[in-house]
Amino acid sequence: MNIDIQHTDLQVQCEVHGNQIVQRIKSIDGLEFNFDHTPECPACCIEQNAAKEREQDERRKLERVQHLITAAQPPRRHEGTTFDDYTTTSSAQKRILEICRRYTNNIASQGYPGWLALSGRPGTGKTMLLSCIAVDLAKNHVRSRYTTQAAMGREFRATYQRGAERSETSLFDYYAQIPLLLLDELGASSTEHTDRLVFEVLDTRYANNLPVVIATNHPRAALQEVVGERLFDRLTEEATFLAFDWESNRKPAGLRNKNRETSPARTDTHSS
Repeated sequence: MNIDIQHTDLQVQCEVHGNQIVQRIKSIDGLEFNFDHTPECPACCIEQNAAKEREQDERRKLERVQHLITAAQPPRRHEGTTFDDYTTTSSAQKRILEICRRYTNNIASQGYPGWLALSGRPGTGKTMLLSCIAVDLAKNHVRSRYTTQAAMGREFRATYQRGAERSETSLFDYYAQIPLLLLDELGASSTEHTDRLVFEVLDTRYANNLPVVIATNHPRAALQEVVGERLFDRLTEEATFLAFDWESNRKPAGLRNKNRETSPARTDTHSS
């Protein structure tokens, strides 16, 4: 059975694209169609659809970035912090910031830049830089994970509980294989079990040329005694040490509150 479909061309005057031709169905088997509204400019429709698609793509990208940031689990204080938020007041700080930027770009380009070791007293900005690295990599769609030595130990101990959602092997493989491990407060935990697990994770990453950024409050000269000869040997070979040898940026709570009362401007402070 053949259906007789007749078409007609309608002219549409668009202020942007000028005169446009729109083809519409005029009749089906002799039944006339009544056009109750003026057809839209086809060029405008194409542009609007393209704009919606770009908006959807951008929204999906932002959602993906936020998912990666959340999965990286940086400290909530620094969850959205970027390299642009990291204030530098000395040539040493500027140099370290630039090294961390280049290191992150190298990973985003699927290179292997070795390891970084951020060493210095608490409050000098090490944790903030670890968070900046995680956020920057998320924007480049690269997975990372921030944790502390103590927190990693707690995670492993939780796997031994009855009904645990994750096994020790699964957690170990996760930390050993994540594209970038950001390990804070190395040397702050001294339990033999935690030390062994941390060494095994780092040793596996060392063997597989996977990058690690560690932060520690211990100076390099004292680190061997804290982490042990075997791990220090890996760090000496693989890591670029960056010394955070300036004073803490933290202020007492009373002084911070006083500054907030006297000045509306936001004061950026670095964590450990």
